[in-house]
Amino acid sequence: MKRSLFLVLLFVNSLCYAQTPTTEKPKIDWDSLRNASYQQVLGKSFLDFSVSSGKIQWTNAKLKGKVVFINFWFSTCPPCIAELDELDTLYKKFKDSVNFEFISLTYENFKEIQRMKAIHNIKYNVFSITKQECYRLNNSNGFPTSMILDKSGKIQYIHVGGFLNKKEIKEHFTKEVFPFIQKLYNSR
Repeated sequence: MKRSLFLVLLFVNSLCYAQTPTTEKPKIDWDSLRNASYQQVLGKSFLDFSVSSGKIQWTNAKLKGKVVFINFWFSTCPPCIAELDELDTLYKKFKDSVNFEFISLTYENFKEIQRMKAIHNIKYNVFSITKQECYRLNNSNGFPTSMILDKSGKIQYIHVGGFLNKKEIKEHFTKEVFPFIQKLYNSR
């Protein structure tokens, strides 16, 4: 009996101190958190790297004096694949400029890169690096990640994540990416 009474009192006591559950979810300001993460890399030099594919090789030193667009992706990432058309448009728009470089980085193997290039008619060079190197270079931000470097090799723009809706993707590139590249391209 004493044990039963003790358990009842313990149960009632726990109810007195229990928190009332709320149906309201805590509000997380993801944009502020993301922006705080980006502030760590904006204005800083892009990390040292070296990539090659056949006759083409890129290092930080070879990119000095150019505006550089770098995109990190992988083949089973829906937002990565959804933005391929706009990446192609970006590449075509600036490909003939001697002061611009487009670099596509993935951890996919050569066979998968060739398959993706054939399926999606990718004309730009895609470089394979390790997954660890992708995360090191994109500041552990995930995929897709796009960065724009100024002519001195400093990160001036970073965008992580993507859209699935083609209209949103086109709007993002038209209103944000193209003008940002053009501004850096035209700066001295």
